[in-house]
Amino acid sequence: MPERLSIIFAASEVEGFSKSGGLADVARALPLHLKSMGHDVRIVTPLYRLIPENHKTETIIPALGVPLGSEESWCAVRQLEMEGVVDGKMISVPVYFIEHDHYFFRSGYYDDGLHEYPTMLHGLVFSQKQFCSFAGHWNGFRKFFMQTTGTQLFCRFI
Repeated sequence: MPERLSIIFAASEVEGFSKSGGLADVARALPLHLKSMGHDVRIVTPLYRLIPENHKTETIIPALGVPLGSEESWCAVRQLEMEGVVDGKMISVPVYFIEHDHYFFRSGYYDDGLHEYPTMLHGLVFSQKQFCSFAGHWNGFRKFFMQTTGTQLFCRFI
């Protein structure tokens, strides 16, 4: 087997929890397949309004400060194991949900069905900054962002 990698995915959507398009499918399938190949994989994603209603999560960090300019915004981190079948084998990947009511606890992911949320871009910036704060606790992990705004998909390793 090639070198075992430690990878953290940051995705604005993950199929099974939140989905508005194809990004969510990739954010679920790719980590499961990499885990089935023996890599240590984790996912970080926003805790949108419908997720607590449909999935039992456990709070693992009740308060995490995220620097935003000259201020600090606070969020919580919840976790659950996402399961999926790859090549006939059950695979489990930890998913970490970022709980921030102002940015994520609303009826839609990016809009209310008619208008884009005025804080949507701030929420995406918050997601990336929070991800860097949270992921800093995991030494040796490659970090991979998958984020979308409308039809643009931004992917990058850091």
